[in-house]
Amino acid sequence: MKPSPLQEQDGAWSMRRTLALIAFLNASALSWRETSWQIIALWIAAALILLGLTTVQEIKALAQYRTADAVGGASVDGQTDEPIGFKG
Repeated sequence: MKPSPLQEQDGAWSMRRTLALIAFLNASALSWRETSWQIIALWIAAALILLGLTTVQEIKALAQYRTADAVGGASVDGQTDEPIGFKG
């Protein structure tokens, strides 16, 4: 199952992405009316912050995956760190 832009890798819905989409749509709707630009900027900032938090979370998860893989005996590129002739 391939995740959609509003879903996580495991298929669960991402609340941050959903709220970011709602905030952006709200900013777009407000821009069509005679609304102060500060209010529109506030909604766009909220959307960008929510997307930024999601991106940081995904980068941390990727870093943990690579670290766990490297600690498990293989480096990130898939080669082992054991010396030649090692008999554990």
